[in-house]
Amino acid sequence: MRASDGWKWQHDECSVYDDGRKAVTASRDTTLKIWDLESCRELCRLNGHSGVVSGVAVSNGRRGVSSSWDCTLRVWDLEQGRELHTLEGHTDDVNSVAMSADGLRAVSGSSDNTLKVWDLERGRAVHTLEGHSDVVYGVALSADGRRAVSASWDQTLKVWNLETNVEPAIPAAHSGSINSVAASKDGKRAISAGADGTLKHWDVETGRVLRILSGHSGAVNSVAMIGDGWRAISASSDRTLKVWDLETGRDLLTLAGHSLTVEAVAVSGDGTRAVSGSCDGTLKVWDLESGRELQTLVGHSGWVFAVALSKNGHKAVSAHDYRTLKVWDLEAFRELHTLLGHSSWSTGISISGDGRRAVSASHDHTLKEWNLETGREVRTLAGHTWWVNDVAISADERHLVSASRDYTVRLWDLESGALLATLTCDSQMQCCTFADNRRIVAGDFAGQLHFLSLELNQDKP
Repeated sequence: MRASDGWKWQHDECSVYDDGRKAVTASRDTTLKIWDLESCRELCRLNGHSGVVSGVAVSNGRRGVSSSWDCTLRVWDLEQGRELHTLEGHTDDVNSVAMSADGLRAVSGSSDNTLKVWDLERGRAVHTLEGHSDVVYGVALSADGRRAVSASWDQTLKVWNLETNVEPAIPAAHSGSINSVAASKDGKRAISAGADGTLKHWDVETGRVLRILSGHSGAVNSVAMIGDGWRAISASSDRTLKVWDLETGRDLLTLAGHSLTVEAVAVSGDGTRAVSGSCDGTLKVWDLESGRELQTLVGHSGWVFAVALSKNGHKAVSAHDYRTLKVWDLEAFRELHTLLGHSSWSTGISISGDGRRAVSASHDHTLKEWNLETGREVRTLAGHTWWVNDVAISADERHLVSASRDYTVRLWDLESGALLATLTCDSQMQCCTFADNRRIVAGDFAGQLHFLSLELNQDKP
């Protein structure tokens, strides 16, 4: 081999293609060059960037993508030596790029701390992947193009699922199963409840733990945010509930009264009331300012596994181990309806903002939507292949998310009941919630917490 002349500046990246007969190189002089490696002859020079060309990727010998410190990427026809698209969207240097084998998709890493997924046919960004806290300087794609790995100055590597735009799980968030998760109204913070007896307060934007809350002497089975999200209430196998100050991590109140494990807790929208469900077969209504028990609701003949509360606090729905759910009037403290339809236990419930409908998750592998005014089933959502452990309705009431032991988190259209997306995880999924209309937080049996970002069609009515 021999050296080729013609470079003013150092060339930083090179991609070989056409069975090793050609290469394209990227240079700090803002250009790329295509070379015949058999003759070491320059075939073509690609001009267009106005800054250092930091990376180049080639697919199928016909299409290339370059990244540059001019904040753009450019898509090239390598056979004709012409530019096809300029890809704009990053707000700082683009440091690296990788391309799928079919040449239809690329992923870039930037000094703006993000990655972007690009549709190379249309020349536009389809996803922005956020999660790194510093410059992203390297990116690579799996052979099937479904996963990307990014390297950052924040001293982490992150693995991304490009089909679902998923930020990576945080290893060992808890040392046991994550049993419940809740989010603040602004979607910026979340709290997880673990079988290890702790709660963890999270920054949803960064995935960073803000505070660890300890005080229960048993597993924490359920958690709910109170009001603006700077207080939370937890339910535990130690038969108590605790109210927490999330700024200080201090235990404000301990609510005692149940005679067995407290499995579930829910809070009214104004943060003044909570309802708990227990293995003692009862629900209890609590005043969250005083910690006083207001009422005990009796009607279930077995364990109460789940409870949900309407935003105005007037209505509750509970689920127990005899395949039924009950709807309660919390003003009169009386039962309104018994909901029949599931063929196994229900372990998750979510109520719409207006309190008129609810969705339940069951070990019979299904979700069911209910009309709470009539007590009748509206529809059954099928698709999971094992126990469905939890369900949540988005604030805009357009979507549902469900978590299942079949290792998946599924996104549904609430209006039609259609399945929109399925995320397959590495562990059985235990709980889920919406942080906001575009982000989901989910916990699994291995103690990992997952922050998921949705790319939704905003033009859809």
